[in-house]
Amino acid sequence: MRRNGEPTNFFKRHWPVAVARPGDMKQPKTETRFAICVQNQDCEDLESGQVYQVLPDESAARDDYIRVIDESGQDYLYPADNFVFIAVPQEAKHALLAVTTALTKIETYKHKYNCNYKTFKESIQTDEGFMAKVESQNPLWEQDAIEWEYWLEEQQAWRNQLATILQR
Repeated sequence: MRRNGEPTNFFKRHWPVAVARPGDMKQPKTETRFAICVQNQDCEDLESGQVYQVLPDESAARDDYIRVIDESGQDYLYPADNFVFIAVPQEAKHALLAVTTALTKIETYKHKYNCNYKTFKESIQTDEGFMAKVESQNPLWEQDAIEWEYWLEEQQAWRNQLATILQR
């Protein structure tokens, strides 16, 4: 209950335990980490040589697993032996995260339309059956096509930026 627009001390009177507000507690800052896949044995959804963002997971680490974000944007547990952690310069982390975001968006469209962008674009222009299927399943396909192309361009731009940073 409020008086004159101010909160009452109801909680302080009835619950002597301190209640933390979002700004009261400092969250531990976790460092963004990356690992490169060195083998994908029994993990066909991993691409050997691909760099993946790693999420902290102490429970998984105790069992020799790490939690990585794959191209779909989802995080999964994989055997730690499949990866080698890599040091990424701070200025490159932003570019690497941007590349990862773009790849995730691109993968979303690949799965949605069951093809890559080049095939999608060609099929829209030349295959009436494909076009009819796309229009019936997704009337907003043109917006998807624009966004898909944007993310492909964005991915390439950030890859170029990352290459420039890493060559310094």
